[in-house]
Amino acid sequence: MSTADLVGNDTNGVRGIDDERRAKFKNAGKTNDELRRKRVEENLELRKIKREDTLMKRRNVDLDGLVSSPESPQREQTSELTPDAEVQLCSKNLFEGASGPKMFNSLQRLRKLLSREANPPIDIVLRAGLLPRLVAFLSYDDENVQLEAAWAVTNIASGSSEHTAAVIQAGAVPVLLQLFNTSPSMPVAEQALWGLGNIVGDGPDKRDYLLSLGFTTDIISCMKSKPDIPPSFVKNLAWIISNLTRGRSPPPDYQTVKRFLPVLSYMLDYNNVETVVDALWSLSYLSDGPNDQVQGVVDAGIVPKVVRIMKVANDPRLMTPCVRVIGNVVTGTDEQTDAALKAGALDAVGHALNSTKSTLVKEACWLISNIAAGTPEQLKKIFEANVLPVVRAVMQHGEYKCQKEATWVIANIMMGGTPKMLEVLINEHYIEPFVAMLKGTDAKLVVMLLDALATGLQVAARSGFDEKFKLIVEECGGLDTLELLQNHENEDVYNKAHHILENFFCDEGEDAVEIEGAAGDGKFDF
Repeated sequence: MSTADLVGNDTNGVRGIDDERRAKFKNAGKTNDELRRKRVEENLELRKIKREDTLMKRRNVDLDGLVSSPESPQREQTSELTPDAEVQLCSKNLFEGASGPKMFNSLQRLRKLLSREANPPIDIVLRAGLLPRLVAFLSYDDENVQLEAAWAVTNIASGSSEHTAAVIQAGAVPVLLQLFNTSPSMPVAEQALWGLGNIVGDGPDKRDYLLSLGFTTDIISCMKSKPDIPPSFVKNLAWIISNLTRGRSPPPDYQTVKRFLPVLSYMLDYNNVETVVDALWSLSYLSDGPNDQVQGVVDAGIVPKVVRIMKVANDPRLMTPCVRVIGNVVTGTDEQTDAALKAGALDAVGHALNSTKSTLVKEACWLISNIAAGTPEQLKKIFEANVLPVVRAVMQHGEYKCQKEATWVIANIMMGGTPKMLEVLINEHYIEPFVAMLKGTDAKLVVMLLDALATGLQVAARSGFDEKFKLIVEECGGLDTLELLQNHENEDVYNKAHHILENFFCDEGEDAVEIEGAAGDGKFDF
């Protein structure tokens, strides 16, 4: 008999319990939305994990020789001059009105200095007063000069916050925006975009400054008006959108950045991994918030696309933001969770669960735990998807941070599932690793586990299989652990452990246990 058969179709809990009585029934009396909200609050650090392997700023160091003067070799010999001397030489030519090849060569030489992978002389360039001159060259009536100047400004903006502030104070932003919007040269427009992206990536204040100038509209118009955008340009657009949608303190104005959703949906179909990765991260930021933000992602038809990527992705760079997006969706309403389930989220999350990357396993368990905080019908789909054996293995053998998230899955099932679901957990050895987690040092987690254990014991007593449940708890050392928890410094832990021992493991008190939440038809609603 399959797990799904054991669970059966009894997914209707009692809905007639009045709100006051429900509120007294610990976590089991909370609504699904409340349970999900609790998960969001207690795993806030999960959302705060910085993106891995992705920089908020990028220096243009790999296109050396793209533009060159007819009178100079495309790749120059390594200079024997010090950076100070080279900057001074460039400064002399650029400030003394040199023109033609001499001016261009000095500008290009300066750009190459700023393109060095190690220790670019940004401070030396700023001290020489060259930044205003570079900004002036952005308006020069020569695309090659504009490109070199934009490139140099981009790399200055890739430095520290002080360097970025200097670029803004020099008046570069309006000129870069103009080049991005109107330049007939695609390389110039793309380099201007890159520079703006580095400014946005410096922090929320710079992000909001660019958004206030209508940068959202500029990007959307670019995507619509330039059908033959090269892949590198689209990749930069995706990266910049991720910078514009990023941040929690404060977050960007949602009404402004939600306009990117159709563009991001298009980018998910793009044949470039970096573009798709940045688009997914943007969607993870846009879905990380109230239910109306989740609904925006659902309404844009993005959920099936993300799930499709999850199903085939072997690259953690893709899988991590995919799990984050769908994980955010299932923290929403039951209807939003249903949208993820209908798209096949539970089938797709198996790749992440079996990953060798612990952060990915942790977030996959987090995703499933939020589904487990849903309706009985949604819980049933967890059993049918056959992901629980892997969750159990994570509880038994995973890293502690993964074990905690996996335990949340089982706890939510114990608090919100049907008696048949609980019986499956008992018969298929989920209780043993669950009880082992009571030895953890996280008091909040232990309190939640004790609530779930008490709820499960109540359900088992009402349904007639409490003796087996209690025997398993005892055989795996649960009674000893509960005894020790009565000495815990946290008062909630002490009280809940004492309550379980007194009401479920004392012979004289068993018959007196009143099972709150039971209704006349023998079903339960949590």
